[in-house]
Amino acid sequence: MSDAFIVSNGCGGEATAQVALVLEQHGRRSRAVETVAALAADPVFLGARRRAVILLAREASAETEAELVAFIEGPGRGTATIYVADSLAAATYKRLLRGGGEWLTREALRRELPEALRRIESGFAEEDAPAGAVITAFLPAKGGVGNTMLAAECGFAAAHRSAKAGGRVAVIDLNVQSAALADRLDLEARLDFSEILGRPERLDARLAEIFAAHHDSGLDVYASASRALVFEEVNGRALFALIDRLSQLYAAVHVDLPALRFSWTETLLAGADAVVATGTSDVPALRRLTEDAAMLDRLGVDRKRTVFVVNRCDTTLLGGVARRAEIERALPGREILMIRRDEALATEAADLGRPILEFAPKKPLGRDVRALADRLATTAPAATPPGVRADAA
Repeated sequence: MSDAFIVSNGCGGEATAQVALVLEQHGRRSRAVETVAALAADPVFLGARRRAVILLAREASAETEAELVAFIEGPGRGTATIYVADSLAAATYKRLLRGGGEWLTREALRRELPEALRRIESGFAEEDAPAGAVITAFLPAKGGVGNTMLAAECGFAAAHRSAKAGGRVAVIDLNVQSAALADRLDLEARLDFSEILGRPERLDARLAEIFAAHHDSGLDVYASASRALVFEEVNGRALFALIDRLSQLYAAVHVDLPALRFSWTETLLAGADAVVATGTSDVPALRRLTEDAAMLDRLGVDRKRTVFVVNRCDTTLLGGVARRAEIERALPGREILMIRRDEALATEAADLGRPILEFAPKKPLGRDVRALADRLATTAPAATPPGVRADAA
């Protein structure tokens, strides 16, 4: 059990006393200091072999988050850190998770602090714990553009590569009312969001394993089994709890987003290591792709971490992509990959429950999909990912 240090950050004695009381009720001693600078100079903190820090934020701001990042990447490196604030930027949240920490809202503090401490201290005890998965978000311009197919195929390729290094890969299908990913690979959909909507802290490694459907390629699929669940019920807090848990268990996580946009969509995109924006070559889809490009720029997502995929492209007599110039004009300055249409092959692979990259890797469709998978293989975790301020609840 770690020594616990409370950094009050001007929140007042009442807030500090509340945290100390919760710790005491669970058999933990605590020591309070006023600022991060005071903690970094505290000989008791410096001399502690195992330590936990509860860092209170008086208000949510870029300044307090910069202080948090400076702590977890400086004197607090290797420290079980819990940041308490009503909101947190996606970028900061991701860096906190990569440092092994947790974020709690003030409302959840009393209820969730003991379990959060236990969870992150357990993580620090595992010297070989993974540093965090590479998160790739697949964003469809509209429904029916093949986003799920691409997420599955790239997941299959990543699983094949990761298996050689002892890693694992997961794909999450967030189309909770019409999840097609498990059906595509002939798997049972086992993810039940209703189990974690009210209490996302329940999601431990054992429950994550129950939710996983295992493909024989080594890819793990998380697809919703509850067709009655409405999108609005999948709140950001439960969703990010799932992604955060899987980030600790897998080397890579691909997220198949729905065409509908929700309060948590932009937060997820801003915090992802890579974004694949998927559309087709028809005018409505290209228009939506240009809108998505503007949105990603507004969020500050690095263009080097974004790929625009135009799927189901018609071909010329010589086998090239038709309307290539028109597609490139619609997305100037963007990295674009074009995938040629082969509906018969895609349908046959889906009917057999086999990935195209396994079933027909040398066909034009297989080669185009492989180009996307190879491009994503170059993605590394973002050191300083961009973000938007958002309450993930």
